[in-house]
Amino acid sequence: MENNFTSTRELGSYFEQRAQTYLEDNGYQFIAKNFRWKGGEIALIFKDPARGTIVFVEVRSSKEASSFLRSSISFKKRKRMIQTAHMFL
Repeated sequence: MENNFTSTRELGSYFEQRAQTYLEDNGYQFIAKNFRWKGGEIALIFKDPARGTIVFVEVRSSKEASSFLRSSISFKKRKRMIQTAHMFL
């Protein structure tokens, strides 16, 4: 992929849209995008109709294909995301 993005926000929006399309193509039902509450944010929220569960998605990207993106989310960020998910519910 060639980098034609003018800002990190534009890059983030691009990958959020790709993630949303992927999940919708795989049967997930879109609920919300960029839900915010007290400093926390959830990028995408879906319903998994097969399991009847709500799915909270954090979209990350990296130039390194081998990097571990899960470890790029700090404990503090995970805590804020969990609190935000509780408020959404």
